[in-house]
Amino acid sequence: MATIYELKRRAQELSAKKDSLSISPEEVGGLIDETLDVINEAEKNQIGLGIRNTYTTVAEMNADSTSPVGSDGKPLKFGQIVTVYDENTPDAVDNGNIYAFQNPGWKLVSTTGNLSVYAKKEDVETAKNTADAAQKKADEAAESAKKANENIGKLSDNIGTEAESESEDGTVWGELKSLSDDADSTSQDVSSLMVDFVHHSTERFDEIVTDASIVLEQSSATVEGGKVVFVASKGKFAYFVDNKYYPSWTGVDNYMNADRTSPHENKIYLFGNKTYIYFAGALLSADSDAMQLAASADLAAKAAKKSAEDAQTTASSALSLANKALSVINVNGICGGSVYSLPAAIAAITERENMDNTIYRKPGIVLTYKIAEGEWESKQFAGSSLEGFATEANWIDFGGAGGDMTGKGAVLLVDEIAPLSNGYYILQTAINALTTYETANETECIKPGVVIIYRTGKETFESKQLCASRADYNDLAAWSDFSSAAGGTVETDTEIIKDSVNPVAGGAVYDAMPVDVDGEQAEDGTVRVYMKNAEGLPLGDGFTFAVGTGGGGDVAGTIVYIYPQRTSLYAALGTDDLTIRLAILSRTGSGEMVSYNNIETLQLKDKSTGETLETFNVNRESSASDTDYSFTIPVKSYFSEAMNRKFVIVATDDGGNTAQKTISVTAVNLKLSRVWALYKTLQQGSGLVTMTDVFKLSSANKSTVTAHIKVGEEWKLISQTSVASTRSQDLQINVSSLGLTHGAYTVKIVAQDVESGVWSNYQFFDVMIVNPSSLMPVVSLAHSEETETAWSVRKYGAD
Repeated sequence: MATIYELKRRAQELSAKKDSLSISPEEVGGLIDETLDVINEAEKNQIGLGIRNTYTTVAEMNADSTSPVGSDGKPLKFGQIVTVYDENTPDAVDNGNIYAFQNPGWKLVSTTGNLSVYAKKEDVETAKNTADAAQKKADEAAESAKKANENIGKLSDNIGTEAESESEDGTVWGELKSLSDDADSTSQDVSSLMVDFVHHSTERFDEIVTDASIVLEQSSATVEGGKVVFVASKGKFAYFVDNKYYPSWTGVDNYMNADRTSPHENKIYLFGNKTYIYFAGALLSADSDAMQLAASADLAAKAAKKSAEDAQTTASSALSLANKALSVINVNGICGGSVYSLPAAIAAITERENMDNTIYRKPGIVLTYKIAEGEWESKQFAGSSLEGFATEANWIDFGGAGGDMTGKGAVLLVDEIAPLSNGYYILQTAINALTTYETANETECIKPGVVIIYRTGKETFESKQLCASRADYNDLAAWSDFSSAAGGTVETDTEIIKDSVNPVAGGAVYDAMPVDVDGEQAEDGTVRVYMKNAEGLPLGDGFTFAVGTGGGGDVAGTIVYIYPQRTSLYAALGTDDLTIRLAILSRTGSGEMVSYNNIETLQLKDKSTGETLETFNVNRESSASDTDYSFTIPVKSYFSEAMNRKFVIVATDDGGNTAQKTISVTAVNLKLSRVWALYKTLQQGSGLVTMTDVFKLSSANKSTVTAHIKVGEEWKLISQTSVASTRSQDLQINVSSLGLTHGAYTVKIVAQDVESGVWSNYQFFDVMIVNPSSLMPVVSLAHSEETETAWSVRKYGAD
């Protein structure tokens, strides 16, 4: 076979010929043929280290010594390695032996039967020489591929185009062109092989340096004669020459990743008679169980860190909710001190806010403080923004005398406004009494945020606060217990609920707060790690992984994995979208010695009761991957109304191994209703206007509400807002920017549940835009439910 230098000389001779017909097809074809031989030899001798196949016996391996194929179906190349291991006879003498393919034949290069290297000194030296020789061959192949690629480029240029060909029918040119294209394609394949070789071949280094005071230079090494070392304190390879450590040198690509931040993952490095693998910032010896232990420790550390972060988030959420619920602040209780004036109380709570990093100053907040022994004062901040928090004029008496029934007062004493001759109030009769008072006195005292106090017994009172708009005040659910001196409690959740606006009870946070990590090891060598609360009860399903058992190079434990497509499923009530989709894998072994088992049964359980709802005999193979959600469990039949349920899925493989996963499922039924069939008039040119109490949603899940207004034949966007409430909602409209003039306009509103994507129905209503100086009557339509169809007409400005 010709050398690369002979090919280069012949290519130069061809390129020097300029006369017509001076280059014969035989010359070109011969050059291409021999160039392809060089490329083929380069490809043949590529090396990619990593165990390519596993044989159960040496005899089986020797019988496959001519044209062996790896477990990935690709032919083995010179120097690639295989191992001998029989899991049915773990004590076999040849178990763990590693052989290198000699093309043909095999050579024993290492013995790892007990995760240690027992090779004799002379065998290790032989293996080293073999690896070094293979490395040299690969380097020569790389250079050959590079030169061949250059010559093929020149050859393609010399072939020229069909139009310039002197042959009568162009067939000679066509054949040459086809050969040139094939050679170019093969050359590119070889280039790709060389990139793969850099990342997967072995690399030898000279020393591990543990001195933590080493400082890497900021420049690259410019001289040779040094040695490659691993700097443990940096977790990087460096080039040591002239008593300096350089992070970059010729050949650094074989040791470090592209951005030079770490060595190549999953690449084997050689030092002396030992092999090392880079993992999680450290170079670990492969002749011990350090790699398995490090992997287990890394998983446990990540789980603990994640749980700690979740706990911090939970605590922050609970604190935030508690602050939202705090509407009356006892200044003496929080800030200490004896007596306060209003300015002193304002200054004290402002300073305390900065110290505690907690928001105390809020619109509508009430400060209660001692002004003298046995005497207290309460003031409510009525300013429009926190910029005026320190201005005394923005503070009004809270719950004091004066009987101001204009609606500006924050507390209404129902028994003083409408005394009963006998008996006591309940919430509904208190609301009725205030409604009667408003009608008789032509005033509005019931407004959002107002607190009403009424006597419920001889020595008992009840206080309620309107936590919705005025339009909802007849809805008893719109009134929440108000925490104040008059009694009452703040509504709390007994568990942590997504999107809830209530504070979480301390006991619920206590139960859900992870404080410790625990685990248990099964007989097959698998370990389950989970978080525990202060009572020692497990939180969540935990996770299972395999660790080394000390007997061999691979872990023989079986683990069942459940990967849900969604751990929190939101879908429309009564639809097939209420289906849990899972990827389930039962896996035995580790590394390249892995087998997958069948999944035998699935159980669907109710998490709150532990009751088994259904058992599915699936009897099928594991999912193809952790994203192959081919296992399905329909749960539509378990929802008769919109609600949330938590299910536990238990998967069992054909060996009796199990895993479980908790899935939260919410059935969504989103209904949009309007408060008004026809809205009141708005003035032309009035800018941004808030239309109060326009619509309601049937679900408190977070939804996106979109409103449009029809101007001519075009629907223009009014607003798009996020709503998570079932109470009446306002709608803002900018009359000026939309160009609305004297006339009637139709508004349509629709909502979409954020989590599930479920849409609500549409609602339509008309608004009148009035120009006071115009005498033109405005005709507005009242629409039937959920359509644009008009069922009545209202006129503005008509006689």
